[in-house]
Amino acid sequence: EIMEAALKRAAEPPLAIMRKCAEALELVKEYTAKGSALAISDAGCAAVLIRSAAEAAALNVFINTKSMTNRKTAGRLNTEANSLVMHCNLVAGEIYDAVYGRLADG
Repeated sequence: EIMEAALKRAAEPPLAIMRKCAEALELVKEYTAKGSALAISDAGCAAVLIRSAAEAAALNVFINTKSMTNRKTAGRLNTEANSLVMHCNLVAGEIYDAVYGRLADG
C-alpha cells in the first residue's frame, strides 16, 4: 500500500512536466507562425528539445507504473503519458517541418 502510493506520487512530477511541454509547444507553434524570421531556428531548436523532455519524462512515468499493482491506476497514468507524448511528437514535428521548410528554401 505504501509502495503503491509512493509509485503513484513518483509518476506525478514527470506527468506535470509533460503537460508543461505540451503547453510550451503550443507557444512555440504560435511563435513559429508569427515570430521573427531572424530567430526562426530558435523555434525549431525549442521544439526538438521540448519533444525530448516530454519523451524523457514519459520514461519516468513508465518506470513507476510498471511496478504498480493497481493496473487501473497504472493504465490511467500510462494513457495520459502516451497521449501527451503523441501530442508533443505531433506538434514538435509540425514545428520542425515548418522551420526546416523556411530555412531550406532560403
